[in-house]
Amino acid sequence: MTNRMGQRLDNYRLVRLLGAGAYGEVYLGEQVYKRTQVAVKVLPLLSNDDLPNFLNEARTIRLKHPHIVHILDFGLAGRTPFLVMDL
Repeated sequence: MTNRMGQRLDNYRLVRLLGAGAYGEVYLGEQVYKRTQVAVKVLPLLSNDDLPNFLNEARTIRLKHPHIVHILDFGLAGRTPFLVMDL
């Protein structure tokens, strides 16, 4: 597990680790311009073959349900994908 505290992914600064699991690490994040708090899930590195699949899946996540975390944003830092969610 990489310590990413203080690292910036696009417009989000990773403040502290909230938890980790089989599919990645979740950090308390801060949107650097709005100064709002979010949860940022950092996923494992993608291979070049997996990149189109991640982007396609991330673009289609529009589910809204009280029991499903709302995805606010997504991005790539190099080959590291991340999802930005409500905290």
